[in-house]
Amino acid sequence: MHALQDTLISRQTVDMFVSSHHAALTVMENGEHWFYTDEQLAFLDGWMKRVIY
Repeated sequence: MHALQDTLISRQTVDMFVSSHHAALTVMENGEHWFYTDEQLAFLDGWMKRVIY
């Protein structure tokens, strides 16, 4: 998962990782590197439920 507003890891770096490892990627448009707002945590919770279950 990647947050579009991440100031620590560029989208280009994430895309290179995803491509080289044939990984799936989910992007949160208003997310940041650390998820801490209610909206971000709800997005993360929903993502984990979809991936784990």
